Amino acid sequence: EDDPRYDWLDYEKWYEETVLAMLFFPDVYRYEVVPWPDRIFPGGPFPPAPADYRMQLLHNFAAFQDMHNQTEIKWDTGTRGIGILVSDTLGWQQGGPAGSTMDSFHGLFLPLIKRGIPAEIVPIERIGDAGYLDEFKVLLLSYDMWKPLYEVYHQYLRDWVKEGGVLLFFGGADEYNKVQEWWRESGYERPQDHLLETLGIKIESAKELTTPTVPGMHVLKAGIENNLTRKLVKLGVAPKFAEEGLIIPGGEEEVPYLYEVGGSGGSWRGVRFADKYGYFTYQFILPGARAASVELTIGNNYLVKISGDMRTWTEVLRAEPEYAEGDVALKNLGPRTINLTPHIGKNGVVYLRFLDASTHDGWGPYLAGVDLKIEGEVKKPESLPGDSFGISPRYTLMGYKTSDTVSLFSTQEGYKVIWEKELGRGAFIYAGVPSKFFAHHRNNAQVLRELVRYACEKGGILYEEQHYVKLRRGKYAIVRALDGAVSVPGKYLNLFGYDLPVVIDPSFLPGQGGLLYDISGYSDYDVPRILFSSLRLVQKNETRETTSFTIHSAQGTTAVCRIYGGKHFPKSIKAYQQNQPWPVDSIWNSDTKTLLIKFDGHVGGIKVEINWSEQKKGI
Repeated sequence: EDDPRYDWLDYEKWYEETVLAMLFFPDVYRYEVVPWPDRIFPGGPFPPAPADYRMQLLHNFAAFQDMHNQTEIKWDTGTRGIGILVSDTLGWQQGGPAGSTMDSFHGLFLPLIKRGIPAEIVPIERIGDAGYLDEFKVLLLSYDMWKPLYEVYHQYLRDWVKEGGVLLFFGGADEYNKVQEWWRESGYERPQDHLLETLGIKIESAKELTTPTVPGMHVLKAGIENNLTRKLVKLGVAPKFAEEGLIIPGGEEEVPYLYEVGGSGGSWRGVRFADKYGYFTYQFILPGARAASVELTIGNNYLVKISGDMRTWTEVLRAEPEYAEGDVALKNLGPRTINLTPHIGKNGVVYLRFLDASTHDGWGPYLAGVDLKIEGEVKKPESLPGDSFGISPRYTLMGYKTSDTVSLFSTQEGYKVIWEKELGRGAFIYAGVPSKFFAHHRNNAQVLRELVRYACEKGGILYEEQHYVKLRRGKYAIVRALDGAVSVPGKYLNLFGYDLPVVIDPSFLPGQGGLLYDISGYSDYDVPRILFSSLRLVQKNETRETTSFTIHSAQGTTAVCRIYGGKHFPKSIKAYQQNQPWPVDSIWNSDTKTLLIKFDGHVGGIKVEINWSEQKKGI
């Protein structure tokens, strides 16, 4: 990464996150350990990474090399047996009238993983393989961000449902439904219409619901009373009506205003940005307001457009041409005011979209603050009826009229938005809410979890959440704390520690994770033992009197090895490179009875010899 906003601490954190994520796939044991070694280690065209970070990387590389030997797998998670169907066409649905957003995928995945539920990604191309779906009791499916290549997929899904599976479908209103693919050629408006027919569900009529029931809100009425409908009514999920005040990009207060994010961009330390073809859009719901404006703290090569209906856009701000190149980045950072009043739509809603004014250089809008000013009182609708809940009109809902399904929530016109049907030993649940909805607010995410909980009940499995995810792969423990702290009982080496520290019952705060190597049984050793070392260790020999080995490691980077001595104490430590003495440092820890040795690595290998003497008294 060449972005000057990031430093090595950022890269180290991101690398650790990537390591944990890939190790949570126990069927995988071959890895690309680092994409650009010449940007990390000495000898390349770039300044190398800090020495401590390079030491840590060598520990991690050694763990990767050893992972294929770890055959014992033990999970400690929430409910397993839940899958999310995807397709290769996820990468195809990008251009056209309205490009897809990864929020459509994140909305199904992140609410579950944040509660310790390891939902698995299921390639739909493989569902015809014998036994491939056997491990799943609940499958989540949405065609919002991809489309099925073949109609035969629906037959496999029908058979799986009838054998006891529960299929939970989301969304359905999407511009890419109009692509001239097999469903259109076969007379279906949408691919899910063919799915419903394959499941034996008769569609009387279907409607994309774009007009809110009341200003600023789709209102859905419960069809029956059960655990799911009671919980969703309680959640409410009403949209955010605009309020005066400062909105910090990336902060909690930004979430209900952020309408969409597309392409390259994101938020970072109180700033939101978009580069090249990336963009982001804010929505302000202002029914009844006499006037409104925003003061933006914005810089770089920005382009800002405004709309009252998300169809017709008017340019209102553009950076001056001299700020189009990266060498003057942020020199134009400052306040700019936009009058929203003339652009507020008939439903009292206005949208601001931020784009890169010059897509060739990758220095798009840098937004550091949004100060919203409102004149007059924003008129919020009356509270929802006791058996209803509301959804923001920013989302197009999908409703069906069917005679042989059970309505869970429907519109006043009778279009079922959330409904179900039992099929054989299984069930089909339809939620005509775009899957991206569940990625945009914590309450929305809870709606997804309640729907999955309901599907699990239908499938006869217990829905369980927890605030962490743990995986044991033989001697290795991979742990990630989510919404709460977690401890890992036992004695370990911390492989994210620069000098392989010994840790006892390590704990992790929310958002932290660790890669640990279990040494719980090391105190039983009568002979000094090598616990762990950097990279590739060969020619190992361990006796009561002597420990010797050779480590092949990266040139110019410190190699590390930790050894348990127990009742023995190091009498002498020597290192050689091709029979020539090599400098070596050592630290004895009397509490853990371990020896840490460190020396400059060499690709040709460094041979180490340690002579031990028995201690008559404990250390």
